[in-house]
Amino acid sequence: MRVRIFSAPRLHEAMALVSRELGPEAVILDRKKSEDATGKVIWQVHAALDATPDAQAPSKASNLAPHPNSPLVEGYGRRDHAAAATVAGSSEMLQSSMARLERLVSGMERYEANQLRLALPDQLQREAFDRLLAKGVAPGFAAELAADFAAGAPIGREQMRWSESMDPTKQRTTLILVGPSGAGKTTLAAKLATHYSLKGVRVALLTTDAERMGGSDLFRSYAEVLGAPFAVLRAVEDLPRAMAQVASAQLVLVDTAGLAPRLTAATRQARQLWNGFTDAARVMVLPANLDEADGEALLAQAKALGVSHLAFSKLDESGRCGKMINWAIPSRLKLCYCTFGTDIPGQLGWLSPKSMTTLLSK
Repeated sequence: MRVRIFSAPRLHEAMALVSRELGPEAVILDRKKSEDATGKVIWQVHAALDATPDAQAPSKASNLAPHPNSPLVEGYGRRDHAAAATVAGSSEMLQSSMARLERLVSGMERYEANQLRLALPDQLQREAFDRLLAKGVAPGFAAELAADFAAGAPIGREQMRWSESMDPTKQRTTLILVGPSGAGKTTLAAKLATHYSLKGVRVALLTTDAERMGGSDLFRSYAEVLGAPFAVLRAVEDLPRAMAQVASAQLVLVDTAGLAPRLTAATRQARQLWNGFTDAARVMVLPANLDEADGEALLAQAKALGVSHLAFSKLDESGRCGKMINWAIPSRLKLCYCTFGTDIPGQLGWLSPKSMTTLLSK
């Protein structure tokens, strides 16, 4: 039996090394969390593999069998028919290979999840791991969070970044809300504006959603109800006038047009407007019902767009809110607000390790 030690900053990364180096037959003997000389966390996984000879590769003879209407047979029509049959056969082989590949990938994912589960030290953590998986948390992250989740402790203190509370009564705050169309940016802005207005905070509303028909109408209506200053920003030249309008505001909320999964010319142009707000925090708003891959594509733009914070909306519309974890950890954005539904100003929350635990527990 061959025993090896695999090290990585995170448990799931070390497990991935085991799968890649030793394959699905590897046996996990032990896992250990420690620190290196600089104080950084290091996971060490001890894995073993029986030194058995490789199984013989499956025979390809069946794929080489001559076709009944081989082009070697005389006759143009038969050669034509054979060529068509060969193409059809190749297509079937390709589809079959793709299906086998999909089954293989699915099997590897299940294998990795099972290995991570078995590596947990007790049944309580394994059950916590299963609950996190059911909520949509990726296996590697679920393994890292299982111990705290099993104990009912706040999760993700180290794995995710958390924003400090925003208090416009102590310091002028400007938030630029960005995200895909229909993400709930306008609703989040309305909830924040109403919440702080009721606390006596002077609020101002701005929007760069000037090209879409009716894009600014709803936001304008919210401003009228609240009696708050409102302005539409179409170009950089509009900034001085708008900034003069909102000079006395303690909280400035900037709504924006929807982002596409790819960085477009319109987004680059909008970014020039955003740059006019030198003290603004740019908040990516992702709805919990968004496809996970689409969310990842949007977050890939975060650095180019200067996004610093991450908020989640529509948490009432998804039964697998664990995708928040899958978005938050790799993005390294600071977590801030979350919303449920469209009621204003209610159903607005602040994300923290404790609230994240509560969301995943329900």
